Amino acid sequence: MTRRARVGVAVIVAVGLVVAAVVVMTLWPRTAAGPRSVSGIGVELSHAQLEAAAQQRLDAVVEACTRPATEIPEACGFRIPWAADLAEVDGIRFRVEEPPTLAVTLPTFHADGGVLVATLTGTGTDGESAAVTYRTEDWMLRGDVTVKNAGVVLSVW
Repeated sequence: MTRRARVGVAVIVAVGLVVAAVVVMTLWPRTAAGPRSVSGIGVELSHAQLEAAAQQRLDAVVEACTRPATEIPEACGFRIPWAADLAEVDGIRFRVEEPPTLAVTLPTFHADGGVLVATLTGTGTDGESAAVTYRTEDWMLRGDVTVKNAGVVLSVW
């Protein structure tokens, strides 16, 4: 299995886990006896464990979103207005200067405050080879959190 396929499978598993966590947290009552926990099928997590597992899933999403590519990845929380500068894109390289900071508030999550730089190479609007760099200082991701038997899943919107 290729690395891309493994990451894809990991992201899908993470998304499924997040959806389960959301459902469980919505139905699980709070108790006065202690911190709220999340229960899935055969899984019980404290909020700290939930956030730690969600952070691992977010790290996988960030890695998948920032791999070298030839097209802008979808559901990654950023837009690149390359058409104003390039007629055609041959390659995209990303650099994460600051990953988004995760906060879980079941049944959702948000991760914001990230800094991302994308350098696109291709053909400029003048027909010549060109490289253009874009930077966002407010990179954010949003989505659902689910806990399943296999763990926590993040579903990015």
